[in-house]
Amino acid sequence: MRKEPVNFHTTGNYILHSLMNKNGFQLIEFAVSQNMIIVSTFHPHKDIHKSTQRSPDGVTFNQIDHLLIDRRHKPNLTDVRSYRGANINSDHYLVSACLRA
Repeated sequence: MRKEPVNFHTTGNYILHSLMNKNGFQLIEFAVSQNMIIVSTFHPHKDIHKSTQRSPDGVTFNQIDHLLIDRRHKPNLTDVRSYRGANINSDHYLVSACLRA
């Protein structure tokens, strides 16, 4: 894990963790190269609604599942959050986005 400045124009201000691994930086680089934004970090929510995966120890929660959209569609996005109560038989939580039609 390393800590470097994050491009908040691409990621938003509401990231669950301040540290990212190499895959996190590759995701940001990909989003920037394709003129996309990582919308799962643009809306303020409690940390329990930001986490998308529970580790096997049952204590650690991570934000590893993200939604990306083209930057020009950002005004149409009204909310993105995860739902912990959805029964999908996985250690990942359901991530939902609300879009304006």
